[in-house]
Amino acid sequence: MRRTVGAALFTAGLVAGLAAPGHANADEPVAPQPVLAKHASDLGEIIVDAEGMTVYAFQGDTPASSGCGEDCLQKWPAVLAPDPLPAQVAGVEGVLGVYLRPDGTRQLTLNSHPLYTFVQDKAAGQHNGVGKQLSNSKWGVMQSDGLPRY
Repeated sequence: MRRTVGAALFTAGLVAGLAAPGHANADEPVAPQPVLAKHASDLGEIIVDAEGMTVYAFQGDTPASSGCGEDCLQKWPAVLAPDPLPAQVAGVEGVLGVYLRPDGTRQLTLNSHPLYTFVQDKAAGQHNGVGKQLSNSKWGVMQSDGLPRY
């Protein structure tokens, strides 16, 4: 009887251990979360971040500088660049890169456009920031072809 109970407890513990989140086998590589993804919307195929939130570009940005400063980032958070940077993302055309912000933050870029989300998008796939303006420049959604739509 002790052997049966002991074997049952061992088996239950083994199954619970395998089912516990965050306990992956150290020998098995963990697939990285996609940084960006393609999403079908009423604006066409757009880019979303890993949480499904719409990704934007700002007309006031250049590859060498950002027109969205510290106050702006409160409403338009930067999409952070992972390290290492993936070579490409399935369904997303264009070249991924990194814009190093003045505070040292690594912001993800697509075709040299720094990428942002918008705090007024409360659910995945919303795109409430399209067409908003800041200093005579517009915010646009990033399309899956790697170009912004302002």
